Amino acid sequence: MLTWVPEGLNEPADPDVVVIASDATGTLWAGTTRGAYRYGDGLWHLALAPRFQDRDDVISDVLVDPTCPARVYAARGHQPGDFRRHGGGVVVSEDAGEHWNSLTHGHPIDNAPFADLDLDPNHPTTVYAATFGFGVWRLDWAELPQCGGGPQ
Repeated sequence: MLTWVPEGLNEPADPDVVVIASDATGTLWAGTTRGAYRYGDGLWHLALAPRFQDRDDVISDVLVDPTCPARVYAARGHQPGDFRRHGGGVVVSEDAGEHWNSLTHGHPIDNAPFADLDLDPNHPTTVYAATFGFGVWRLDWAELPQCGGGPQ
């Protein structure tokens, strides 16, 4: 018989989980309606706080670079059930979620709600992003930043 066991973020007061991801080190990530969380020490820790205090800030996808577990991408999507209210953009952390930088700031798609992220398996410098209503986009890093150490 299969048994499902709750792993956290299951209480009514918790944010709604939209997506989960894991990396080669076993770190588990959750994109939620109120930011991105990293699981460690038996607890969920807020790693990417919401940008807005008056509404949810949906993280619609979390992607961990398989060549560098400290490099984590997060896509900001739309409010569940309300496509008119959304954040937007893609951010990246080079230190396993301690600090984040926008990859879309100043670009026309910065406020587009993102749905999904993927890395080219043959070229980890190429990131693909699908948006709600704005198509698919590609980012080619000229050179990836040096891989950070990640959580210990």
